[in-house]
Amino acid sequence: MGYTVEFSFDLRSHHDSEQRRRDIILRAERQGCRECYWMYEMEGRRQVERSHCVVTTGFGADNTAGLVGYLRFIRRTKGYHVESVYDDSHGLVFASATYLAKMDVAKAREFRDSFGEKRRQGTWTDGERRIVAAMNVA
Repeated sequence: MGYTVEFSFDLRSHHDSEQRRRDIILRAERQGCRECYWMYEMEGRRQVERSHCVVTTGFGADNTAGLVGYLRFIRRTKGYHVESVYDDSHGLVFASATYLAKMDVAKAREFRDSFGEKRRQGTWTDGERRIVAAMNVA
C-alpha cells in the first residue's frame, strides 16, 4: 500500500537523460521511495510526436512527507511534467490533462467529476489533501 507518481520529460529536449535519471533516482531514494523505474514512450508515425522518458516512483503510505517533497522537486524542475499520482488502495489522486486525454473518455469524465466533488465537499483524506496542495490544484 502506498502512492505512485508518474512523471515524464522530453528526451529531445534533454540530451543528458542518463545524468537526469541518476539525479532522479538519488532524489527519490533521499525521499525514501520504495521503488523507482523508467520506461520510454514514443508516439508518431513518420514524424515523432512524443519521445519521453516516463519515471515511475513508489512511496509507502507512511511516507507522505517524502512523497510531497518529491512532488515539489519535480514541479520545480524545468521540463518535468507530473502525469499522475495514485493511491494504491483508493485509485487516482491527480492526473494531468495529457494523461486524461489518453484515458478512456468515460473514465476521464468519472475522475474529473470525482475530483470536483471532493474539492467542493472537502472529502479528501489527509494524504490526498497534501498531494493536491503540493500539486497546487486545490
